[in-house]
Amino acid sequence: MQRGFNIRVRVRGILFNELIIGRIHCLVSHITCLLVIVIKAAVNAAQNNKGSRDGWRYR
Repeated sequence: MQRGFNIRVRVRGILFNELIIGRIHCLVSHITCLLVIVIKAAVNAAQNNKGSRDGWRYR
């Protein structure tokens, strides 16, 4: 009976660790996606500012 309990605890621990790793992976992927969006917006804004210095605006 003691062995069965230990196996159940280990299995639950493994599943719990996989759940935590899955959530961390999801969080990292969301942060990466947001960073890509911010970088693209910054590059776009820099290009627009560069054009407006020459006297014309990109529309």
